[in-house]
Amino acid sequence: MKRSWKSDLPMRRSAFGEAQRTCYGYIRDTEKILKRKYSVLVVDDHDGLHSMPFARSNNKVDCFEPEEMFYTGGNIDGFDFRGIKERLERENLTDYVTFANKNFYEERVETKYDFVYVYRSLHKDRNKNIPMDRKIRKLLSAVKENGYIYILYHLADKDWDYSNFGKEQYLRVGQLPPYLYDFDIISFKERPNKTIHNAHPYNNQDHKHRVGYVFARKKSKRIKHKFHYKINLL
Repeated sequence: MKRSWKSDLPMRRSAFGEAQRTCYGYIRDTEKILKRKYSVLVVDDHDGLHSMPFARSNNKVDCFEPEEMFYTGGNIDGFDFRGIKERLERENLTDYVTFANKNFYEERVETKYDFVYVYRSLHKDRNKNIPMDRKIRKLLSAVKENGYIYILYHLADKDWDYSNFGKEQYLRVGQLPPYLYDFDIISFKERPNKTIHNAHPYNNQDHKHRVGYVFARKKSKRIKHKFHYKINLL
């Protein structure tokens, strides 16, 4: 019997590589702090790059991804990949992930989450015509009181270059923290030098980006919440 090309693909690995290693630290430490399983929102997650690790820890995840192919599987730029549907079924995780084939930034989403995880989403071409201010505020509004948010984002290569790095698509150095006035910033870093990013669908050669990240807890209006985090990025 002839095997499908999918039979040769690894089940646990995304077409975009391994989940960010710090993701596993956040998964573990957030459960220790909250002392329970928790709700997660993952935005623009492709074929389950980061929603799958949260689900493997039995946390309930809402995953927004506008590209239907990442649900069913297929090929982009020479990369064959399994869809998140098959990956969830193979690992018996379908009860933990709700996949919405929609653009989060264009939807009315009233649910609040314990953890909002955003990885390289703000700059995507499909989101470039949505105002940056609107995207950031929508993400922040999805966090519960005492909940957490992690955003890893692309910076413009040069802050003054708006021709190649539009203001609605790329953040500038120091632009993000002022939005976080309702949050306690636990860790924040912006890297002046470019970091290497391996080839993946939509960019099939190794490449480099300037990136930044923030990890923060939404302030409670009622009770103070103590926390201790020590996680290194990249």
